[in-house]
Amino acid sequence: MSYRSILYQAWKTTWKNKYLWYFGLFAVLLGNSGGMETIIQLLSQQNDTGFYAGLKAYIATGIFSATGAQGFWHFMTTDPLSFIILITVFLIFIVLGVFLLWLSVVSQAALVNNSARSATGKEHDFKHGLQIGIEKFWPTLGLNIVIKIFVALIVFLVSFPVMLSMGRLSLTFTNSLFIILFVIFVPVVICVSFILRYAICYVVIKDQKIKEAVKNGWKLFIANWLISIEMALALLLINFLVSVALVLIFLLLSIPILFLAFVFARLSFIFMFWAIIFIALICFFSLIVFIGASLTTFQTAGWTSVYIQLIGKGGKSKLARMFEKKA
Repeated sequence: MSYRSILYQAWKTTWKNKYLWYFGLFAVLLGNSGGMETIIQLLSQQNDTGFYAGLKAYIATGIFSATGAQGFWHFMTTDPLSFIILITVFLIFIVLGVFLLWLSVVSQAALVNNSARSATGKEHDFKHGLQIGIEKFWPTLGLNIVIKIFVALIVFLVSFPVMLSMGRLSLTFTNSLFIILFVIFVPVVICVSFILRYAICYVVIKDQKIKEAVKNGWKLFIANWLISIEMALALLLINFLVSVALVLIFLLLSIPILFLAFVFARLSFIFMFWAIIFIALICFFSLIVFIGASLTTFQTAGWTSVYIQLIGKGGKSKLARMFEKKA
């Protein structure tokens, strides 16, 4: 299998079909880094900056205590108008959250479908991708829920030593247990993330049900696990290089911006000072959004191309081909 040709095809799909970036912009909300997200979550638990540390801090505020409940009831009965406004705002955020979830799942399915059509030379457009995304919403959502629940369970199991450390157990013991569980379960999460990618392709491209798609995704991964790992490493390297380039761009652009802001501040041109800062923040945010959307599109197109080749002609990993040459 030529990763160079696959990555080139993914780049061509991304660059020539910029409308796919719209799908990538929302699909990125579902996560596109596979097991890396889980690794970051687990390390944050160990550094007391993750979920359990946050939960502990919330509990310490007394919001879940009887006193907190009494205060909430007092607020609801003494100032009902403010309470209704608060509930209304809360419901609006829930509706917006549900809409973003729907849009993210639809975008993910649309991105897979149109990337596959682009890789196979078939016609595709925004409307067709959106239609397929809506049709495949529920099975795609189901697969995402399965992986999120699985990842949450793994995070809970591996982070269990963090909860134990809240008691009187030895810090050395809990750290050792965390490392052991981390080494055992993180590879499992990474493998499951590969299976999910293939399963979504089966659902969207082959029109399979969730159970059948997961079964076939498992078989495809087991038969091509080394190729999957090599592809993930290639994309991880590209992500790293893009991140480094983005940081360098920010640093280079920040020098003249900070210089101008300093000059305006010294001249007491407060309006121009804040205008420069505001414009710079908008430009930086727009660049991050642009890079995130295009990178998500590129990664999805890459994995879709791998899937198409594996179920078609098949392939051999680069490592296996290297050993064959030496033999």
